[in-house]
Amino acid sequence: MKGSPNLLPAILLKARCLAGVKRTEEAMQIWAEARRLAPRDPAVYEAQAEIYQAEGKRGMAETARVNANRLRIEAASTVRRRF
Repeated sequence: MKGSPNLLPAILLKARCLAGVKRTEEAMQIWAEARRLAPRDPAVYEAQAEIYQAEGKRGMAETARVNANRLRIEAASTVRRRF
C-alpha cells in the first residue's frame, strides 16, 4: 500500500470491503493508511463512518460524516475564493 495518493480509492475500497464482512480491526488499519496519504480528503472520513457503522458505533459514524462534510465545505469555499 505504500505509494502515491493515486492508490487512495483502492485503499478505501479495501477498508470498506473489510468493514462489510465485519473485519473492522483490519479495516481500521487499512483506513489509517488512507488517512496518512490524504488527511483532508472527505472520502477518507466517509469510509471511517462505514467502518464505525459496521461496528455499531453510530455516534462515531455520525462524527466521521460530519468531518467529511466539513472538509467538503472547506474545499468548496477555497475553490470559490480563487475566482
